[in-house]
Amino acid sequence: MGDLDFQLPYGSQAFRYKPPIEGDNQKLEGLQAPQTPDSINQACGDDVSYDSFVDFERPIGGKAEKAKQERKESEKEAVAVFMERKTRFLEDAHEAEKELIRIKKKKICLIELKMTEKINIKKERLRFEQEKEDEKMRREDAKMRRENERLWLKRIKQEERIMMIDMSVLSERQKQYYDQLQMEILESQKKKA
Repeated sequence: MGDLDFQLPYGSQAFRYKPPIEGDNQKLEGLQAPQTPDSINQACGDDVSYDSFVDFERPIGGKAEKAKQERKESEKEAVAVFMERKTRFLEDAHEAEKELIRIKKKKICLIELKMTEKINIKKERLRFEQEKEDEKMRREDAKMRRENERLWLKRIKQEERIMMIDMSVLSERQKQYYDQLQMEILESQKKKA
């Protein structure tokens, strides 16, 4: 062993120096087949057509076929994953759009509610102003009625004073004046009745 000390797993030392089996070389020699004359002629014969194409590519081996199959499967899986992600994305986008529409509807409802409140406030303000104006008109009407009543009472007092005047102490001209006033008062009383 000496110079070549390799660390080999247990049991491998026994097989390292095993002499080969005597019949192994003979078996290997017998396996080689001699070339046939047909195969030799195909490569270098006179009847070789240079125009024809011969495909010497060997068929796909098991390992390459398996790799190709795995590539196809991984592509299918990648497509499936992509489609799943795309579907999820579209569903999320659809949900987001629904949520956006719901928010817009809610916003529109809030705007309509605010507009309704503004309209109601304006109506209430107008009603309040109308009531205030009506109250002002009632006060003015009451004031006018009181003023008219005061003037009427004043006129009644004047008419009463005119009707009660003692004409015996008056001059002739004054008598005519007060007589005419009394006649007008009597006529107006007849018209009212």
